[in-house]
Amino acid sequence: MKSGLSPNTKRGIGLLFGPDCTEAFLKKFQLKLIIRSHEGPDARDKRPGLGGMDEGYTIDHVVPSGKLITLFSAPDYPQFQATEDRYKNKGAYIVLKSPCFDDPEFHSFEAITPRPAV
Repeated sequence: MKSGLSPNTKRGIGLLFGPDCTEAFLKKFQLKLIIRSHEGPDARDKRPGLGGMDEGYTIDHVVPSGKLITLFSAPDYPQFQATEDRYKNKGAYIVLKSPCFDDPEFHSFEAITPRPAV
């Protein structure tokens, strides 16, 4: 993954940041973990060098001060597309327990199929 900040040219908005930025942020604010969300498997397809979202989460940066994790909780994304157009990914959530809040426990889950009528 590229170091520093760079424009997100694939989306046309926002910035991409490298592991060096993660390290600087964690160190400056004395943190060990950044958990971010809202980047599904479709966005990951357009970003070479990053792990897929098949399990509902990825550990994007592991640096001396800690980790950057991306979490995506929507399984079988996008839900309202034809079955063949979906990613068939799992969703996930994280449990943080005292005293080691920096050692997340990942839980992945699948969508219920067939989908219930609403």
